[in-house]
Amino acid sequence: MDKLITTGTGGYPFVLDDLRFMDDAIRDGFKGLHNHLIDSTLTNDGFIFDKIDFTGTPPTIDASNSWTFPESYAILNGEILLIPETVLASSFSLFDGYVLELDDSFTGTTPGLKTFQDASSVETYQLRRGKLTLKSAASFVSGTDVPVLFGSTGPEWQYINAGRYSYRTRLKLGIETLQTLSEANETKSLANETNITLINSAWTSLSTGSIQSKVLYNSASGAQASGDTAVTSMDHANSHIKYKRIGKTMFVDFLLKDIEVPEYSVDPVSSFIMDLGFITGVTNILDFYTVGRASESVSAQTLSGALSIQNHSLSTKKILMNIQAPHADSDASFNREYTFGTTPSMAIQATANEALEPIWTLKGQFTCEIN
Repeated sequence: MDKLITTGTGGYPFVLDDLRFMDDAIRDGFKGLHNHLIDSTLTNDGFIFDKIDFTGTPPTIDASNSWTFPESYAILNGEILLIPETVLASSFSLFDGYVLELDDSFTGTTPGLKTFQDASSVETYQLRRGKLTLKSAASFVSGTDVPVLFGSTGPEWQYINAGRYSYRTRLKLGIETLQTLSEANETKSLANETNITLINSAWTSLSTGSIQSKVLYNSASGAQASGDTAVTSMDHANSHIKYKRIGKTMFVDFLLKDIEVPEYSVDPVSSFIMDLGFITGVTNILDFYTVGRASESVSAQTLSGALSIQNHSLSTKKILMNIQAPHADSDASFNREYTFGTTPSMAIQATANEALEPIWTLKGQFTCEIN
């Protein structure tokens, strides 16, 4: 980061170029700080800093909060921008969206409006803010528009990838890519498995014939508890769910192989769920959060990524698992692959074509507190 040296004595010849040098140094420093979060191959890329308390239900903006988007900060092409509190449209079409754009203006008054030595008036205080611009699904330009919100049924505005928006937006602080996270987590999982094995108690395993009934899925718009539906096909014979309890601490190790996601016509699958209500003495699984690994293989591609694992906030004996979309190396590529015509999810099939239907394998270990 460049620095203006001001320790010299003898009468410093201060000129306008010195102010420009300092301004450029600061801006370049901030741009470098967020460089690994931005895809510079796109015309525009960025994200907002989500400060909404996320507790399991996707944050929404609707009539209950007067259609008001709260004052927030954003990164757009490496520049930090304030987004003032914004009243959103209360009438819109499904999958209309708000995108993040730069809004620059001048104060129009002194001291920003200055009279120069040649008697000209020049605006010098430029205000650079972020603004939310409403666009229809058809007018969205991939790689240029930075999506923030999409219109959903309700009616309501939902954050992009609302199912785990807080996690997605800043998953990469200090992490270069989702692939790096997945590889690091795989190493961590092996270490955790070793540590759990050292605990002097026996594993209890659920019979393989009972595993499939404990694995469920949920649609993007379904109620988080009532919409849970058992999967209809998986390789339960080569899967396992095993656990051990020590007092109020429970350890769980799972491998769920070849889960077929059913075809959808309206709502894609957004979450997998594991029901642990069969474990004797478990009445409530307390808050926890960790990361596992998911892999998927179909005829034309092989996808893998991080699997977020946490307690199901609306069902006390279930575990909620979300595969981190868009199954790519870079969080920035989300802006390139997202379209307002598709609800963000981990399901990619829309027809009954078996060759295109994704088949997921989920694995991980976690420790949680129960009561």
